[in-house]
Amino acid sequence: MSTSRLSPMNPSPQHNSPTVYQSSTDTFRSLLKDGTLKLFTNPTILSGRNDEGVFDKTLEGISFGPEIEGASNNYGLWEISDYQEKPKHNLLAKFFKEPGPQHFGEVKALRMMGLLVASGMIRDPHPDGRPLLRPAIIMEKKEGVLLRNTAVYKLATLQEQRSMTEQINAMMCRQAVEDAVTFKVYHYDNNLSNALLTFLDKEPAKVIDFIKSVKGLELVDYGDAYMVMKDVSKERLYDACMNRKKL
Repeated sequence: MSTSRLSPMNPSPQHNSPTVYQSSTDTFRSLLKDGTLKLFTNPTILSGRNDEGVFDKTLEGISFGPEIEGASNNYGLWEISDYQEKPKHNLLAKFFKEPGPQHFGEVKALRMMGLLVASGMIRDPHPDGRPLLRPAIIMEKKEGVLLRNTAVYKLATLQEQRSMTEQINAMMCRQAVEDAVTFKVYHYDNNLSNALLTFLDKEPAKVIDFIKSVKGLELVDYGDAYMVMKDVSKERLYDACMNRKKL
């Protein structure tokens, strides 16, 4: 699904200059230590039944599309073709085996991001007839393609793939920074499986044309997100994101 949120790399389709942040030699650990960031699973973040009761009701009136391949850290990811007040709207259902703090926190993060549609118990849509109700989140679907699934990446040399990966990692961090400042949600699980790319026209055929052809990047999966508890500079957040592998 196309989203109205503009990528920090591309404030408009006509402008393709990346936002540049100066490194402040900061680390992610320092943001935790001074209380700037807290996991959404933190007991001080989850406020009783308002958060822990998000799966209490049963959701019905759902028509499922195909299951999405390759989903991890959940019990299945399905497209939704129709849901009550959202007919013909691009939605996803994310299932879990059982509810827990990580899933309560993900619901809260998605709500703050404006991506949550509903949460509750939904009948398992697997075709083997499993009659179980499982906790699930219905959320807005984001469109895009994973870097590893693009033809230009598959045909690139290992050195070219490393370069493309580094560029996308930087884009992911810029997007995480913008979302953190705007929505107070810091997306920390920035691996390439959580980045969907869209292109200005079509996927480029040559590596040299790759980065300038990228229209935007959307982050997905907020199961390991952090809440931004106080004002923080973009420089600190970006530096922590880019240096997260050093922790």
